Order: sequence, then structure tokens, then C-alpha cells
Amino acid sequence: MDVSLSTFGPSPVGGHGVAAAQPRWLVYCTKTLLIITDHPDFETGSAEDEVAFLGISRESGAAREGRDTHDGFRQKLVSLSGGASIQPRSCAAILGCISASQETFLLVAAEVTVAATIRQQTILEVRRCEALSFAAGDAGSEAAVALARIRDLLEQHFYCSHDFDVTRRLQQRLESNERGSVSLSSADPRFVWNQQLCQPLLSQGVSERWFTPVMQGFVQLRDLPGAPGSPSVSLLLMARRSSRHAGTRYNARGMNDGGEVANWVETEMLTRVTSTSSRGPREVWTSLTQVRGSAPVFWEQKSSTMTVSVTRGAKLAAVAFDRHNVWVADQYGQVLYVNLLSTSTSKRETEGVLSDALKEQFCLHGDVSNVHIDFHARVAGEELAFDRELNGIYNELAESVESFGFSEAEQSQATDGRLVLQRRQSGVVRTNCFDSLDRTNLLQYQIAWRWLSKYCAGNPALRVFVNATGGAYPQQRTSLGGGLFSAVGDMMGHAEDQNLQAVLRSMWADLGDVLSEQYTGAASTMSAALRQGGHTTFAMLEKGWRSVNRAYCAHFEDGARQSALDLLLGPQRLPKAQGVPEVRRAPRGKFRVAAVSWNLHGRPCWESPSAVSDLVRAATAGDAASPPEVFAFCFQEFAKLSAANVVMLGSGDTELEERFDKLALKALEEVLGEPYLQVRIVGMVGLCVAVYVAARLRGSVGAVSGDRIRSGLYGQAGNKGAVAVSFKLEESSICLMSLHLESGASSKKAAERLEQLREVLQSCSQSASQGSKQSTLIKYDLLVLGGDFNFRTTFPDQASPHALRTTLASGWTDTSEIGLVGHGEGVSSTSDDVARLFRECDELQGSQGRSRTGLQELLTQFSMTEGPVHFPPTYRLVEGAPEYDSERDPAWCDRFLYPRVGVSRRRYAALGGLQQSDHRPVCVDLEVTLLAMPTGGQAVPAAQAAATSMDLLGSAEGSQEAFASSSPSTQSSPQEQSSSASQLDLLDFGDAGDTQTTAKALPGWAPPAGNLAVGRLVYAEFQGGWYLARVTRSAGGTVDVSWLRPQGAEWGNSEEMAHYLCSTNADETMHGDMLPLATKIRLPDSEELRKRRGVHQSAMPPSSAAQATSQGSAGAIDLLG
Repeated sequence: MDVSLSTFGPSPVGGHGVAAAQPRWLVYCTKTLLIITDHPDFETGSAEDEVAFLGISRESGAAREGRDTHDGFRQKLVSLSGGASIQPRSCAAILGCISASQETFLLVAAEVTVAATIRQQTILEVRRCEALSFAAGDAGSEAAVALARIRDLLEQHFYCSHDFDVTRRLQQRLESNERGSVSLSSADPRFVWNQQLCQPLLSQGVSERWFTPVMQGFVQLRDLPGAPGSPSVSLLLMARRSSRHAGTRYNARGMNDGGEVANWVETEMLTRVTSTSSRGPREVWTSLTQVRGSAPVFWEQKSSTMTVSVTRGAKLAAVAFDRHNVWVADQYGQVLYVNLLSTSTSKRETEGVLSDALKEQFCLHGDVSNVHIDFHARVAGEELAFDRELNGIYNELAESVESFGFSEAEQSQATDGRLVLQRRQSGVVRTNCFDSLDRTNLLQYQIAWRWLSKYCAGNPALRVFVNATGGAYPQQRTSLGGGLFSAVGDMMGHAEDQNLQAVLRSMWADLGDVLSEQYTGAASTMSAALRQGGHTTFAMLEKGWRSVNRAYCAHFEDGARQSALDLLLGPQRLPKAQGVPEVRRAPRGKFRVAAVSWNLHGRPCWESPSAVSDLVRAATAGDAASPPEVFAFCFQEFAKLSAANVVMLGSGDTELEERFDKLALKALEEVLGEPYLQVRIVGMVGLCVAVYVAARLRGSVGAVSGDRIRSGLYGQAGNKGAVAVSFKLEESSICLMSLHLESGASSKKAAERLEQLREVLQSCSQSASQGSKQSTLIKYDLLVLGGDFNFRTTFPDQASPHALRTTLASGWTDTSEIGLVGHGEGVSSTSDDVARLFRECDELQGSQGRSRTGLQELLTQFSMTEGPVHFPPTYRLVEGAPEYDSERDPAWCDRFLYPRVGVSRRRYAALGGLQQSDHRPVCVDLEVTLLAMPTGGQAVPAAQAAATSMDLLGSAEGSQEAFASSSPSTQSSPQEQSSSASQLDLLDFGDAGDTQTTAKALPGWAPPAGNLAVGRLVYAEFQGGWYLARVTRSAGGTVDVSWLRPQGAEWGNSEEMAHYLCSTNADETMHGDMLPLATKIRLPDSEELRKRRGVHQSAMPPSSAAQATSQGSAGAIDLLG
């Protein structure tokens, strides 16, 4: 495989990080447009008498490309500015568009420096960014703060190039045999950090030539000149950080559902050996690639003082691990996993937990090569033993590392002046420690050093570089990194020592500092040890300072840095321009969720023979023919609520949870006839929720998370509150909670329960305004709350306590082993007397309930409900007997709540036969619509491409109309205009009527210029089809619509159904937002309008109907003439 010499160019390697680079673009900011053109000093290969430009509307964000003569372009700029002179801004790269606090900006790299010159190709480092506002005036205060954080992020170790693909390693570039300039499509998307910024313009058909991919990472070039007549060596160290699952130290850990891991870095050590012989000049490039990343399991750690939590069961996590492993193998070949985590007792709750989770994955994937080396136990870091200890670790890996090989390419007369790939690297070492920073960097340095020293030793002309190695370690520069102590600066200067090992140590120490700053905010704690060959006194002092600095950054700076990362990498939207078409989720069948709730009174009642099986059987009717897809256990008082446990079990009792998990998995498979997998278990003092999913759906589960809401002792303790497990099944978001509210029968206690329940529901809502009684949107498609609500009863004062308890006890009408009483098929209902007492006396649903009004308002606000309670009170009963305790009034404490809409209840009952606690368990079986992405592919951008010959600039007087008509020099023929109608639609700077089309394939008529009345019947476009909708908003040339549903008489008629969006299985409950009036809206013709008006008129508000009727008729007359 070969590539022409233009891949690296003919000039020698240059210096790094000193010279400012030549500007690439000019940006003109007019009143209505941002216009980008090539910088006149930059060689583009375009015709010299032409100006290529990109125009972006500052009002809408709509964009279009064009070309004109230099004179024509200047005339139009003058026209736009009203005769005033416009001074362009020069910049090195266009990064894309970013939206902050509802304000939109064009982000550009205003200044860059040359990080490395490789022959005629340059790698640029971003030094200063500018954000050009779409709106007039300065950015608002919130937007200004967000932009400042974005600039701080981009102005440190972000790299780009116009002629060198910084995102791909040497072997990739040569194997692809690609030539020409760098583009977003040719770059490795994993290492592109501005893909989302470019998307709003790319989706409008704007070509990639305007955007430069940028990469976060590290680039350093060092030269080792040889003696006269001997080869010279250049070292280039490059690191590429992944933009996927990106985040700061405690915000991005482990692995996500796509198999992407946090802090993923590809590090490439390149060397260039240049020599001259009688056969002419010869140049050899070699490359060794290593990768690092967080341990590929699902785990989290909130701070350095907290233990590690593995957040997903091993078998369910194996799906994502497999995705990760397959991707790494596809990219690099064979993979050796090297785990450097500690096995010491002091780190059992952190690194030990992580190592155990990794071992489980390696056991489940038996073909994965892995090595576990306790780095801290093997490398003490003493100066005299430092090299020997690192060599000892390398020797364990040497066989695999050397079998993987390295990449080598040669350019000489023998290769006809082409750089030819002679050798390929066939595998990679994938290293992790806890943060994949300090220990990982030392091992990767050692692997690079041993590879390079062996390569030089095998080449007689290069032996001088390794033979000179071995003297005293040079005093290299060091800094304490950004953050609290950054002002200390460089404490030691550059050494002049140029031996190979010293230079390599310095480069890898610099790399370690940069990667650590990007992930933790502070430099590496081990870079001084690497520079100086061990833990000297100064190295230990620096390690201490940097550890403090990391803690400071974690507490005070990481939140802001994470916000900047989320903004930079998140989806962007322009004010009114058409964005990337959405593929919306749609219904795809049903799924069932079964759950049980039980207050265990501080004892492991589930360990009783068949107790867990009875719980499963009661909730599902033991239906092995149609088992539920999801099963949840909600426990209260899982552990005793002692003072010690309240303090010590803030994250639950892990040992008890593991014991229960084994029993639950066994019972689920035995009762339901198929295996289940643990999604997650979350505990807090006495609360526990354990969620399981059918193993057949393992590939459909994602976005698993857990949460704890503390309500005890005014929010400080976890004896009261809730624990939650949330996840996605396909695209349905689900949250299952176990909660325990304040006990007590007084009005004060009832008020506390109300507020605690409000706090729990607000934690699940998208808007959590305290005290608001307006409808609040729950952020999950299915929210199920099960637990001990501690709702009390208000029995009549004249009622005899004994007679009352006798009546209630008689309500346990099922005398079987399980004693199932309630609502559902095959379930015994309670007695009429018990049902009457519930309707009168229950705190939530009873007519005499003390907090009934407040609770009902709260449930209405959050659209939650409870099924009919057809079972006796579940508290307080005598343990081991079907009778109520005489010390407490019986109460329906144990309940389930779920959404009012979209949920079908199959069963809601209590289990009178499980008498191990003073509470009786309750169970629920729900059926819910499954939402999933439509099958058959991704969304297609509305404008795939636009002809760059279309003219954007026109000749009107100082307004957007200047870009509506063509100048003589660029006017298109009628045929060209017809073929480019889609481009005209991208940016309609003129009269809407100019761009209307009468193509017969489109329904009805194009709307006139102006706004449409709210309620107007229209056809709106969705993914290439046209469907009936109502206008809900019309302003500024855009329209919001709500899709109509067919009336009863139209269902089943395929011809009629084709007019409705629901016929495509798309989610028609979603509204179409910001649809361009000129291109996405059509008006029904008069016949269609009369036909549809009669069908849909009654569905409209009276005022809207009258308005639509009036304007609809007028519009039809105007359009028909």
C-alpha cells in the first residue's frame, strides 16, 4: 500500500509551538449576514477570478454557498453595508455554530500556532477562539459565562490541520490511500470534537470544506540530530482523546451503553529516521500505538472519599463490554487488556471492587487476553530501582507486545519517491488503572522506550542513540498544573541533555501532565518521578501538591468544566433554520412490568423458604407462558433502622443485597420459566430496590442509573426517603422506586408525608418548581412508586376497636398459602365492609382522609394515580397470624402509584399469606406501550447537497433582499434554477413567492408570504411525506403544527389513512416545530379543504375554527384566482 509523497511533502521537519500560522478564512459581519470567504493569501486551488463564499442569516441561521467575481462580491458587500466599509475578521478555522442560553454564535479559531511541521504539513494548536453573535449587541450574561468556559476549554491543547489528518494514526492514513485536504467525513469521528457544532449547517447542505475538524489531545515534536554523515532522528508524540463519553474525573467513569469508555486516549509514538547514502536520501517512519481508557464496566464514584459502586449486573453489562471489545479489535487487531489496579486491603472498597467487576467480564468473555498487575506493589519508585521495576512489568508483557509489532513506512528512490507501508501493527495494549492517568502513563512510556531502544539497537546506524543512554537523569521542566497552584509555574528549566531516553522521558511526562489536566484539572502526580527516574524528594513534594490540586479542582472547578464539555459536545440548533430531521420513537407493541413492595421490619424475611418465589408468583400469576419483561422488588426496612445503620449504611447493605440477588435470580427463572438479569440494585439504610429484566432483552436495556433521596432528619438521613433505578427499554424510559415516608397519625406527620412525597415526585420531573400546582411533566414514560407510604386511617370514633379489627381481618378472603386479595384475574376480592371502610377512612382515597385534598392535588399535578384498593389494610398485623395488632390502628400503608395515562393495570393485590413481618406485601402488574425507534434506518437530511454555483448575493439596497436576485455575472439558466430549487429553499432571502413550486408531486398549494392563522388546516412535511396538521404558531416565516389523527370513519381506509402521520408509525403526539413556511407547509386545495373541514371542524376550538374557516376560504380564492 502506498501514498504519493504529497502525504508528507518534500520539506524537512520543523520546530513546534512557536510560530503563528497563516489565516485560512475571512469573516464579514454585516447587519443581516455572516459571510465567510477564503483568505486571499491561502492557496485553495480555486479559479483566481472567483470568490467562493458561505452566507449565514443572522436572523434564522439559514445558510447557503455561492460564487462570484471579485468585483461582484465587493459590490454586494457595499450594497449590504449601505456604502460603509466592512473590515473582515481573519481566522484559522471555522469550528461551527454553538447555542448558549438561547443565543447563537459562530465559533472560530482566531489564532493558532504551529505545534509541529512535518515536511510541508503543519499541525496547528488553537490559541484563541472568538464567538461571533448572530444577534446584534453583546452576549447576555449567562451566554457570556458559558462562552468563556468554552474558550477556556478550546484554548488548551486542541489541535487541527488543513493538510494533515490529526485524528488518524500513520497506519490508517497510509492504508486508506486518501489524498487531498482534511475533512470531517475523512476524519475519525471518535476524535473529532466539533462534529455537533458543524451539524446545523451541514444539515442544510453546506459543504464540509468550510469546517476544520479539531481534536483534543497532545502533540510534541523533538529532534535528535545525529553526527555528520549519520542519520538524524525526530520523535513525534501524539495523543488523541475521544469525544465520546467525555467528561471530568468524577462525572465520566467507566463505560456507557455504546461501549465507549471514559478518558479514552489513543497514543501514537512516531519516529522519523532520515539518512543519505549513495542511492540517495532515505526516510523511514515508524509508529507504535497504545490505548488507554477507564475500566470497561459500569461504575461510579462520587468523590475520592466514597467507595466505588458497580452500577449494572455483570451479565447485563456484558452487552456493552462486548461492543467495546469488538470495536477495539476492529480498529487495532488483537487486544491485550492490562489492568494496573491495586489489590491491597486499603483499597478493597475502591480498586478492589473494580478489579472484581473486570474479572467477571473476562470470565464471561473467555477469549479476551488480559493481565492484572498491581502496579503500586511492583513499583515502589525508589531512584535506584525505578528502571528495574518498570522493566520487570514490561517483561511480563513483552511476548504479546512484540508479537503485535509496529507500523513502518519507507520513502526512497527504491519506492519511486512514495511513502510505502512496509510493516503493520497487528495488535494493541489497552491499559487502565483507576483514572487511566499516572500509572498507565508510566507503563505506556516503558513500552514505548523498550520498543524504541530495541529498534535502534537493531539498526547499527542508530545504536549511538541508545548507547549514550544510561547516565544521570536530567533535570527536566515541571509545573504543578492548572488550578489552585498554577501560579507556581515552571520550577525547573529545560535540560540540554539530548540522549534518547532523557528526551523520551520528558515527552511522556509532558503527555501525562496534559492528559491529567484535561481529565482532572491538575497535572499528573507521577510526571516528576518519570522525569527524574524515581520518587526523589522533589518528586514526592510535587506529588503531594498535585494531589491537593486535584481535590480542589474536583470540588470547585469540575462542575463548570463539565458544563462546558456538555455544551460543546451536545446537539446545537440554529434560531429558525431547518435542523437535522429527527427520527422519532414510535409504538412497538407492549411490555409488562411486575413489582412487589414489602416492609420487612428489619429482618431478611425473603430468606424464608419459598418467600421470593411466592412474591414472584403473586405478582405474575406464575404465568410462564407470558412472563413480564421487567420485575422489581421494593423493600423497606431491608436492614434494621438502628442509629448505627442510619450512619453506616448510607449506600445500603451490599452483603445483604448480594444474598438477595442470588435468590431473586433463581426464583424468577424457576417461576417464570426464563432467565432474568439484574439491571441494578440501589440501597440506602433500610430502603432497597432491585430491578431485573428478561435476558432475551439484554440488548435493549440502556441508560441505567440509580438515585437516592434522603428525607429523614430534614434531608440528612436515609432512614426515610426513596431509592430509584431508572433505565431505558428500547426508547421507553422507566423509573422504579422504593420509598418509605414519615410515620405517625397526627396532622403534622401527615403534612410531612405530603411534602416528602412531593420531593420524591419532583426529583422525577422536568420542572420542579416548589409549591406549583400546575401540571408537571414527569421525565419518564413509566414511573412506578412502591413502598410504605405510611398512609393512616381515620376510623369513626364510635367504632369498637375489636369489632373493627375483626371486620378488617375477615377481608383476607383467600386462605391459600399466598393469600392473594385484591384486583385482577384470578385474585380474590376483599369483603364489602372492608371496601367501604377504605373509601371512607383512607388518608389518600377516603372521603374522611386527613390529607386527601393535598395528596389528590399532588397526584393530579404529576399525573399519577393508584388502582382500586380491594385488599384489607397491610399494617399492622401480628407476625405469623392473620390478625391485626391491638396497639396500632390498621392502615393501608403499602401501596403502588403509577401514571394516569398510557398504563393498563392487570393486577393490584396484597399477599395475606406472607406473615413474616408486621406488614403484608403488595404487588402490581402493569402493561405499557413500548416505544422504539422506527426500523429501517436513520433520518435523511432534508438537503443532502446543494450546487455551489447557486448565487447567494444579490443587488438590493442594504438588506436581505440583496441576496435574493442574481447578478448578471452569476445568473443561472432556467434549467439550472429548476434543478437547484432545493438550494433556493435553504435560504430564502427574497419574497417567498419567488421560491414557490407547483410540482404536481406536492399536495395542494404553496402558502402565500406572511403568517398563517392559528388553527389553520395544512399539510406539513415529515421525512419526505405530507400529512394533515393544525397550525399552533406562525411567525417569522416558520410554523409550528400539531399532527391530526384520523376520525373514526377513516380508520381502516388506506387511502384516507395516508393523509395522517400515524400511518407511518411515527410518534404523532410530538409537534412539528419551526417548520419553514415556504418549504414545509402546503395548503389544501378548495375541494380538499371542504372535505376535511367537515371532518375536523368539531375538533377545533370555536375561535380557531372560525378564524381558520374565514382565512381558509379566502386563501383558496386567492390561490385559485
